[in-house]
This record gives sequence, C-alpha cells and structure tokens, in this order.
Amino acid sequence: MAGGKKGIIILFLIVVILLVTCCIHEDEISVSVTPKEVEPGENVLIDIRAPESTEVRVTIENEESGYAKTIYGGPTNSDGTLELLIPISSEDLGRNIVIVEALELGLWTSNSFTVLGKPFAKEQTRGIEKEIIKTEKINPNETQIIEFEGGSVTIPFGAINDNATLTVAVLKKYPEPDDAEIVRAISVELEDAENLNGYIEIRLRNTGSHNVVALTFNESLGKWEEILYSFEGDEVVIYTPHLSYFALAAVKTESGPMAKAKYISSLESISISESEAISVLQEYMENNYNPGPKAFRVGWDTASMALGLGKQPFTVAQHGLGFQSLKIINKQIARIGVGFAAIQLGIDLYEGDMTKAGLNFIKNSICSYVSLYGSPLLKLKFVGVFFIDYSISELHSVALSSEEEQWKRLYDAYYKTKMKRSPKDWYQKFWEIYSNSKMDSAEEFKEKIDKEIDNYVNAFWSFVGTDEYALWVQDYVDIGQASHAWAAAQTPHVSVKKKLAENHKAELLYSLQPVFQKLGRDIILEQKWEVLNHLKRIKEELNKVYTVNVKIKGPKDYVSGLKVYIPVINGDPEEWVWVTDENGEATVRFTLYGFLKAQAPMKIAVITKDGEKIEKAFTFEGPLRETTVTIDLKVEGAITVSVSPTKVQPGDTVTITAQVTPPGIYTAKITITNLNSHLSRSFEWTTDKNGKLKFDVNIHEDNIEQKLGENEVIVEILALGVRGKATFYVTAPEVTTTVTPEEEIPETPTETITPSGTCPFKPNKKYRIEIEIKAVDQNMEDFYLYFHCPPSGTEDYKCMLSDNKYTCYYSGYVSDIGFDTINCEVIFDQDYRLMNIEIEETITGRIPFPYYKKAVCTNLALDYNNIDGKVVVYHSDNERLLSSRCTAQSGWISIYFDFDEGFKPREEIKLEKESKRIKELYVKFEVID
Repeated sequence: MAGGKKGIIILFLIVVILLVTCCIHEDEISVSVTPKEVEPGENVLIDIRAPESTEVRVTIENEESGYAKTIYGGPTNSDGTLELLIPISSEDLGRNIVIVEALELGLWTSNSFTVLGKPFAKEQTRGIEKEIIKTEKINPNETQIIEFEGGSVTIPFGAINDNATLTVAVLKKYPEPDDAEIVRAISVELEDAENLNGYIEIRLRNTGSHNVVALTFNESLGKWEEILYSFEGDEVVIYTPHLSYFALAAVKTESGPMAKAKYISSLESISISESEAISVLQEYMENNYNPGPKAFRVGWDTASMALGLGKQPFTVAQHGLGFQSLKIINKQIARIGVGFAAIQLGIDLYEGDMTKAGLNFIKNSICSYVSLYGSPLLKLKFVGVFFIDYSISELHSVALSSEEEQWKRLYDAYYKTKMKRSPKDWYQKFWEIYSNSKMDSAEEFKEKIDKEIDNYVNAFWSFVGTDEYALWVQDYVDIGQASHAWAAAQTPHVSVKKKLAENHKAELLYSLQPVFQKLGRDIILEQKWEVLNHLKRIKEELNKVYTVNVKIKGPKDYVSGLKVYIPVINGDPEEWVWVTDENGEATVRFTLYGFLKAQAPMKIAVITKDGEKIEKAFTFEGPLRETTVTIDLKVEGAITVSVSPTKVQPGDTVTITAQVTPPGIYTAKITITNLNSHLSRSFEWTTDKNGKLKFDVNIHEDNIEQKLGENEVIVEILALGVRGKATFYVTAPEVTTTVTPEEEIPETPTETITPSGTCPFKPNKKYRIEIEIKAVDQNMEDFYLYFHCPPSGTEDYKCMLSDNKYTCYYSGYVSDIGFDTINCEVIFDQDYRLMNIEIEETITGRIPFPYYKKAVCTNLALDYNNIDGKVVVYHSDNERLLSSRCTAQSGWISIYFDFDEGFKPREEIKLEKESKRIKELYVKFEVID
C-alpha cells in the first residue's frame, strides 16, 4: 500500500534518529535546546547530558553571520548534567548551532534554535555585483518550478509561510573560493521570507567542467562553504534550507605533505547496499544501540570518499596511528556509519527500491525498539507518520444513518469554513513537531503526532454545544431537512463522533500523501545535512598540521645534507623528501589529510652518505601534534696528533696539529697536562672542513716550575669518540730566578693564551660592551635582545680586559629600570678575533614583571673593526654561522607575594622566547669616559 510505505519512511528515520541521539551511554554526550524558536529579549535553555564531571566547551555559532562565541568552558555536574540559561539579543537573529565538545573524550554533539525577527540589511562589503534575470510570485500552498537560463528553482508547498517574490540574479563579480574556480554563480532571494520550512531545490547546468562542487557563500565570513548537492545528467542539484549565493566551482586538487581537504564531495555519489545497511543497523540494535565495527567501517569509507581520500586501509582507522586528530575523528565516525545506513534504507524505501527483506527488517527494528522501551507502538491503529497498515477501504464501506448524515454535513461544513487546513499547514505542523522532538523518545514523538491528528479530527465535537456553535449554525450552515434549532440543540452520540472522526482520518491518509512524501524527503535531507556537518568537523581535524623533528647525530659533515623522507605508497615520493641542515636536523611537516591520502607509514627513512638506508618509527603522544625522531649515525673515526717542536723553553710556542678522519668540521677538546706537577689546562678549537686542526700554545714564564718536564697533549673529538696523544718537553732556561721563601705561589695556577695579533684596545682603559641580537622565535617571528654592561649612569661595576678575555659584572639599582644584575664574559683568540660570548641579565626590581634574558655564542671567529681605539666593533649577519653557534632566550622570573617583604622573585625562569636561529649579531666595545 503506497500510503503505508510513505508512512514507514518517516517512522523508520525518526526511530533511528531518536535512537542515535537519545540513548546516552558512558562515552556519549547530548544537548537539547528549548524553546526551538525565540525572539530577542527571551532566553533559551541548553540542557547537556554527559558522563560524570566531564570537561565540556559550549559554543554557539550563528549561521547568518558566521560569528561563534564560547559561552561555557568547565565541568558538568557530578551526575553529568549541565543546564545553561542564555539570553538572546538581536545579534543572534536566524539559525544558531549549539556545539558541545568534550575534548578529553574526543566527543562533540550539536543542536540548534532559531531567533525570529527581520535581520539588518547587510552591506555589500565583499565586492559582489549581480544582475537580476528572473522574478516570480510564490504561493506558499503550491509547489512551483521557476525556470531561468541554465537552471531552475523549485519551491515546494509549505516552504514559506506567506506569499513572497522570488528573485534570481547572476553574480557578475564575486570573491574566488580557495583552491577552486567559479564556473557559474547566482543569488536566490525570497522577499519577506526570512526562514524556510524544510528544503528547496536549485538546479544549475554544468557546461562540462570537471571535478565540480556546489558551494554557498557566507557573507559575514566572506568565504564559500559546502552545501548538499547531487548530480543528475548535466545538472547539479542543490538542496538548501536557507537562501544565499550559490555557485558551481571546479576544484583544484593538490597532493604532497601539506595537501588539505578542500570541499566535501556529493553524498549522493556515495552509497552502500541494502544488505550492508541492514547489517550495520542490526549490529547497532544488538549492541544495545551502540555503533559497532560494521558501522565504523561504513562511516570511515563514507568519510574517506566524501573528503577525497579514496579507499583507505581500514587498519588506519582502527589503530589511529597515534594521531590525536584520528582519535577524535574515530569517536564520531561510527555515528556517521549508523546515520548513513539509515539514510540509505530511507532512500531505497522512498524511491520504491526496497526488497521484502528490507521491509521486514524495518518492521522488526521498530518492534525491537518497542520491546526495549515497553511502548505498545505497533499494537495501536493510528495515522500520520506512524501509519503502517490502516485499512482505509474498510472505513469507507460503513453506511451512515440519516442522523449520521446530518451530523456529517455539519462536520464537513465546519472543516470547510472554520477549521480548514491545507497541505502546507499540515506539512508545517508535522515539520515543527519533528524539529522539536529530536531529543524525545519514539513514544513521546508518536504521542505528539497522534494528539495533533486526533485534536484536529475531533475539534468539531469540542465546538458543538458552545455559544459560538449556535451562531455558526444560524449563519453559515445549510443542513437540508433538519432545522437550525435541531442542529443547535442536539448532542451527538459517542458512536457518531467515532465513526465520523475515523472516516475523516482515512480521508486524510489519501489527501496527505504529498505531505508525507515531502516530509520523508526533507527528513532524509536533514540527516544528510547532519552527516555533512560531521564531515566538516572531520575535515578540520584532517587539515591540522603535524610535525616530526628529525635529528641525526654524528659528525657534521656526515649529518648535513642527508635525504630524509617518508616512504609513501600513493603520490609522488619526491614530494615527501626533506634534507638535513648543517646540524643534521630536518623539520618534517604534513597535514593528516596529506599523510592519509599518500598512505604514508609511521616511519622516517634516512639515506646516509655511504648509501645506507636507516628507518625509524615515530608516534604522537596524547594531544601533541609534534614529536622528535633521533637517529645516531655510527661513524668509525680516527685521529693523529703531533706537536712541534717537541722541546721548548719558556717564551717558545708549541704548535699542536691533528688530522681527523673521516674529514669534516669537528669541535676538538685540547687538554695539556704536565706529568710532573699534574697542572692541566683545557681549550676548545675547531677543525677545518678537511678535518685538520692547528693550535698554538705560548709557554709563559709564569709558574714555570709546574710546566717543566714532560707535557702530554690529548686531543678529543667527542662527536666521533676518538682521541689522540702527543708529548713535548719544557726545559729550564739557562738563567733562572730563585724564588725566596717570602714569595707566594698561587694556589690555583692558570694558563692563558697570549694574543699575538695587534691589540685593538687601548691599554689601561675600561670598556663598556653593548650587544644586539636579532633572532627568530618559536612562532617564526623576529625578536631582539639588547645588553649594555655596565648600564649607563651606574657605578660600582667590575669590568676588566686582559689578554684574551673581557669580563664585566654589575648588580644594583638602575633608574627607570629596577634592580639590574648583568654578567658578561667574552673570549678572544690570539689575533683578537671574537670567539665566545656569554651574557645573562635579570631585572628583578621591576614589579610585577621581573625580566630575564641570556645569549651564548661559541667559536665565532669574528674579525674586529677598530675606530680610533675608542670603539671596537664585531658584527656578523651570516645567519648560517650564527644559527649554528648561538642561542638566545628571554622570559620572566616567577614571583610570589610576601606580606612582610612584598614581591619576591623565585629562581624559576619562565621562558617566553627561545631561539637557535640567529640572524644578526652586533657587539660594540666603547671606552668609558
């Protein structure tokens, strides 16, 4: 029976919807909103149900403006409930989406409400220009198809409440969407129609462009967004619950690590078999209304196809591969599977393609739901969306008595004059009940439908006997043989009421078939819209960027310039290749979408300079989207060390040479130890690119007794784990000076390198140092550090320049700054090239913002620029040199408040900016007058 089949559509879809949204289990959340329609100045109540004490974030997003605001962030009550009463303003006009996210559980859900009122006219700020090509008057009681060149608009009955004028315009100027090219664009407007009931249909002819999607324009956000659509021949059919700008666009595809999901494909192009849909829903019911593995697989395949990922291996979804985004996606993907299975069966039934097995399953699933909730759902004979096997013919075959005929004339006249309800009115009633009942049980929903129909067919009997009824009989009714007095005085028998009401119900079943058909279609579209919103959320997660920091440890020449790659299965492998820098580091960045599309494994591969391939797995811990992979290159190294001459006297110079293999630039630790006195001195130096080292040591006459005899030289290359030795002898000079007993021998003798170059500094002068550093922080933004030691206008500083070292220290109050402590040490080589800098400054008297900054550079070898001896400048903007030798950081010092002593600094330093990427270094020494 055709009417029965249409009724089943509505019943089945609503039962599935209610099951998915109402049965809250341990790992689920739900949200309801009441009332569903409000006006500015009123309130809406948001009711949230979640596991006990769940941290949730509640956001309201206005579809008209695109504006989103977070209204709550925190835990639910101990029982998992949370109620929020939200005031509504005129800024909230239109449909508003309430989004509830439980981030720790990876769950989210949504609901909606509408704020009534006429929105303010929007300014054309996006540079959109249009040309009107069609206008048409629309009757809300009729379904009208308005054709225009290259397309049409279908406005079903009931879509609007009152008469309105439809305007179609071609967009002549418009913003281009991201990664797509507009093929054609139009605007569709309905004058004085603020909201649509259900969906309308827009058809646009595609002139042959490939990879086409349908889009709608969000004026407030200024961007094109996805919408529901399908393909029929050379036409693209758009289904929309609102009016705006609409377009066909050819999407530009991309691949590689940073590829992103652009626009969601047509859900109409994705389908599953009836048997697969039944299998998913059977599993769902047998699993106490929780999605199972079959739903998970269908949901994953649906999302993969809709988002352009193709058929992904199911193991990717099952294991999540350590991606936090996949864990969040997987929490929602099974619900898409259940919803899509329900949609598929609904489409099969709606289009008349369902088999007997499918029909039996629907009936059995309803019985299962009845059994679970104890509702006598199928034991009653009722009509409306739950009608299944109502026998209309039987009701029409019952003859009416003469008295019943007279009452029928009154009954019919009442429904023609006072209680007439058009198909549009019935549709809007049913759609309102459906929209407001998504969080109800099926029994509650059924009762609302029954009540609406019963109230309608029995409204006349409530009217009979009232004062208004007597006047109505006198003025409007022609009842044939009976008098008006009889009609006004008689009371109908119960059997008469029942018979006429049931006959009226039967007639409604015939007359309301178009209403049932439209309602079934719109419910299917509504569920597709929900799936589309789920897919939009999934797309956001897929487009998030993940980072793998690759660090190769080993000799610099061996770790720099290495090929680092992820061995992908799909796409161009060369797009997934990176190269290590001079420090053996590479930053591998990719979107989850690009990673899955390429079917990339969770491993990094490196090709060494010897041609060896090394692979290492990686994963991401918790919510982090960044991880580090460290690979140690085992390189067999060797070193030979020699000294010349091997015998020296005080004042002579010993030249230490070494050859390191494999060749490369290495940091060497040089240690000289006197084997008699055990006096030991250490230095750091760097080999050249060929692995050669040359280092001169001047034998000072100071403490010469501790240097006499055999001295051992050890040169260590820590990166290779190798060391080499050589020895030289220091002999006593021919003329020596005897130390008298009164002379003091320093307890801790030290050795310094005597500079051999021309000294740029004036003797017996004190110098102030100024250091400026330009660096790039962790957010890839430039930041600057400035040091002045000692600070201007201060005294009691300690600054000293002797031989190869400059030191400066100051600790005290500085006007307009606070209590400043700064410590600086600079090391020069024998030619007064600047080698090492370490400077650290804290300003702790500046309450409440104690400041900290530090810079360290080693092995710079910068030449100087001498300006009359009063100013000596060292400068470099060689980023490659500086970034490999320098670090810079700044931040705050944690403080606490003591009632007796006020603010006091802690030792803990909170770094705000930290960088190894130094772009420029400027060091100036200036004579303090």
